[in-house]
Amino acid sequence: MSQALYQLLDLEDTIPRESTEITNLVKKHTSSMNGYADLYDIMSQIHPLHNPDALFPAPNSRDSMDIHNYYNQVNSYFLHNKLEQNYLTPRKKIHIFLNGLDESYAIVIRMLTQKLKE
Repeated sequence: MSQALYQLLDLEDTIPRESTEITNLVKKHTSSMNGYADLYDIMSQIHPLHNPDALFPAPNSRDSMDIHNYYNQVNSYFLHNKLEQNYLTPRKKIHIFLNGLDESYAIVIRMLTQKLKE
């Protein structure tokens, strides 16, 4: 199972080659093909319980494939904040979501922002 996990993590479809930091972590265990060690190393880079100094910036829709993917990234961001005991209000969550949307959503952002001001 460990080797199968390693092979999955080593695929470019799983981790794009542009993510050099994560790719280097996966390559670190090439000789043992230990996928569990790879997964732990990846988690230790970003998970707040493993690395309290890890930065987890609010996502941006420009970096997402589509709005659904962006929504999932924003939810992960909110979970990360919750794990750090940074409890965001519903209003703050809405602002974070809207601020991360790109200019193609300008009309919707303007409409929602006006509604929030009412």
